[in-house]
Amino acid sequence: MNAAVDNARRTVREAYERLRTYFIVALQAGLAARLSWSIASNLLHNPQPLFAPAAAVGTIAAAIGNRVRRTAELLARVILGVLAGDLIIEVIGAGPVQTGFVVALAISVAVLFNPVRVVHRAAGPTRDLFAHQATTAA
Repeated sequence: MNAAVDNARRTVREAYERLRTYFIVALQAGLAARLSWSIASNLLHNPQPLFAPAAAVGTIAAAIGNRVRRTAELLARVILGVLAGDLIIEVIGAGPVQTGFVVALAISVAVLFNPVRVVHRAAGPTRDLFAHQATTAA
């Protein structure tokens, strides 16, 4: 019986320590999601601002450890990606063929600048591209 109680106490204590460690990150992500939704909806008049909170939370999560530098890099990449995506959608339209073309193009360009872990790093922006195309096509 004592072993079970000790195990339960240890589990609760470990859960508390994890929460204490990451609670500020959770608060920051929640605030970033709320602010980005408000900005996209009210200031930019986006009728479906789902992309903004996803990008904000992704930026907070990816920036853990080296906040200022990583956050600035991620925000710059997201902004450039959205602008490039808007331009490409304007020129060639939105759809499955265009999406495949844009993903292949984005990975090819990324390889030119930084070949390290390109495919892994392309997963997030690809997800964002799909979300962005869904928002623009709707």
